[in-house]
Amino acid sequence: MGIDEFDVSTARQTLSELIKNGYGILSEVVEENPKKAVIKVGSCPVYEAAQALGMEADAIEASCRAGSLRFMDAVAKQLNPRLSYQLINFRSTPDGSCEEAILLT
Repeated sequence: MGIDEFDVSTARQTLSELIKNGYGILSEVVEENPKKAVIKVGSCPVYEAAQALGMEADAIEASCRAGSLRFMDAVAKQLNPRLSYQLINFRSTPDGSCEEAILLT
């Protein structure tokens, strides 16, 4: 792509496309500045599938933290080692949303 090191905004755009195309999840930017981008993640087919399998909300959250969130953090770090991808708030209801953040340290 011709970019040596991704900033927060460019990483957010790239990771949002990955979330949309890879997981089928739409997200919305809640806040963005040079050090942080906060993303609201709405309807999630991964959450819905886990719920359909009978998983409890805390088990779904643990699964997300161990799987897709670790993957997204690893991708963020490949874009720029100073970036991290973190879960800020896990959805409290099935029709709720998660808040995730890309942080530059």
